[in-house]
Amino acid sequence: MLNKIILILFVSIAFNAAMAQKGSNCPEDLIPRKSENKQYGFVTLFGEWRITPIYTKVSPFRDNKAIVMKGLVYGVIDCDGNVLIPPQYEMMSNFRSGKAWAKKDGMWGLVDERGKVLIEFQYSEINPIADTDLSWVKKDNLWGLVGEEKGNTICKPQFKIAQVLSENATLVQQTELFGVINHVNCGYLIPAQISKVKKIAQHTILYKQNNHWGLFSELGKILLQAEYDTIYPLDEDLLVVKKGGKYGLTAITGKEVLPLHYEEIGELGDGYIPVKSGGKWGYSNRLGKVYIAPAFEEAYPFKNRKAVVKSGGLYGIIDFTGKFIQKPQYAKVQRNLSYDYFAIAPKDKFFLYTSQLVRMLETGFDSVSVADSVSFTRVYKDDKVSFFNIPSKSQSFPGEFEEAGELYRGFFKVKQNGKWGIIDTKGKNIVPAKFDNVEFDYCSVRLIFKVTQNGLTGVYDQTGKEVLAPVYDFVIYASPLFKVKKNGSYGLYKTSGEVVTEPVFDYLSNRKEEPLLADWPAIFGQKQKFGLINEKGEELLPAKATKILPLGGTLFAVNSGKAFGLFNTALKNEPEYKYDELALAGNNMVAARKGSKWGVLDNTGKVLVKPEYEEFKKEDGQSKFLKDSKWYLLGRGGVLK
Repeated sequence: MLNKIILILFVSIAFNAAMAQKGSNCPEDLIPRKSENKQYGFVTLFGEWRITPIYTKVSPFRDNKAIVMKGLVYGVIDCDGNVLIPPQYEMMSNFRSGKAWAKKDGMWGLVDERGKVLIEFQYSEINPIADTDLSWVKKDNLWGLVGEEKGNTICKPQFKIAQVLSENATLVQQTELFGVINHVNCGYLIPAQISKVKKIAQHTILYKQNNHWGLFSELGKILLQAEYDTIYPLDEDLLVVKKGGKYGLTAITGKEVLPLHYEEIGELGDGYIPVKSGGKWGYSNRLGKVYIAPAFEEAYPFKNRKAVVKSGGLYGIIDFTGKFIQKPQYAKVQRNLSYDYFAIAPKDKFFLYTSQLVRMLETGFDSVSVADSVSFTRVYKDDKVSFFNIPSKSQSFPGEFEEAGELYRGFFKVKQNGKWGIIDTKGKNIVPAKFDNVEFDYCSVRLIFKVTQNGLTGVYDQTGKEVLAPVYDFVIYASPLFKVKKNGSYGLYKTSGEVVTEPVFDYLSNRKEEPLLADWPAIFGQKQKFGLINEKGEELLPAKATKILPLGGTLFAVNSGKAFGLFNTALKNEPEYKYDELALAGNNMVAARKGSKWGVLDNTGKVLVKPEYEEFKKEDGQSKFLKDSKWYLLGRGGVLK
């Protein structure tokens, strides 16, 4: 579902007074609170209990009503704790104008504040439109629009996609192409001829039609017809448009700012935009007036009233009027626009200059990485690289290297004598430069360094401690442990380097070799037999199975060699090996095939539905079972209807 339903945010901590005031509307402010018995109720601002804590979860009061959860089902109470709707629903949305959506047996319906059913339980998904009494509803995999006030159908379910744009309009797809409809009678505001859309501002959307781009508002109003080869934002108010090989500017409202006359348009800076016409560059302002006529071979953005340009094959610097501050006499001029300094090469050496064009030092460099951090800018000279601090106009720290990477989380990757290592921002060696490669990686949020030597991998921490020597085929972090492979065998280590299990497994599920598998519980194998192990390295199931298939979460299909049984790692139940196939059916239930017939198990392996259905499939997030040419939907508790 494209627009997620914003359901009730249940509170696990006490709201402050301001939040209580915002969400109450009761005669006195009532705040959700958790009692010592771990149940929820409501207290006053002074901490006095007003509604006894008997609920599993509660929502704040809104319009004198609060949605509460008791056990696994939801109901509604008033400000005095009186039950308006007994807990019976699987899920509920917030009330709007005395009505709320409720989910029962996997289907949504509309109820009033007393529980009266206004729209029958028939929709698999809902998407209430904010600040309206309208909701998109899904039935048989198609979306329709209903009005909550009268319970009427505005348009029957017919759209494969319904993406709400605003209170008044929705982007829909009925066949292959998209269109925009209104919320009054579902009439088309924009015909269904759109192949692609892209939101570029809060209220504005680009659309592609017949291989050309246009622009419309969230109200469904066309701002630019689909006649452009390219449209992209220059900033929050201006768009660059291209048509027939020529560029122009329009406002986000669709109003023309600069006509389609230019060969290129550059980046905005200080309110000026480089534009190219007749093979030469000049500058326009935001209003579309060309203040500096096209006369330059290259032109770069303005910053602090200065811009780098190229004229007569050489580079110089101009001001807002187009007058040269530095005449075009340089072989190259580079600029860091963030800190605003220059690297200027009169001939073959670069010299560093301040934003006021004062030379910082007399040393020249072969090249300067002006995009780097100004405190650690890489400068190259005589096939060596060092780090320079632009603000202090001095070397960041002593030392020269053959190669060096840019600053990353306080560290640099550097190369010395053909080998890689890691240094910190003081130039201190953290990982010795003796490895074929070094990579930055993470243990959760903690930075580590993976080193490679002779094709094998090891790990260092940020202090420079060798956690794992480079002797492994691979090392991958699976919180809270490392999974390793060495000489074709697998093992487990703590992030401190302490052994959990030496590399003795023939197989260990991991994201390196099988990216779609969860980290834990992990499947391990020894001598063609398989078992399960947890994140502590504890054996959950001994290696006796011929095959183990993850079903999802804590559920696994375990094959004894003759049949499958269900194993729940949270319960550590003993599998009953009597099924030919197991598949996740949702809501902690499993579809089980015995022979040619399907049934349903709960997460302990208990039979909820006997195997008497001819076919099972998952479609649109729901589990369906076929019997006597009729499909049945699986609901809570194994109910098929």
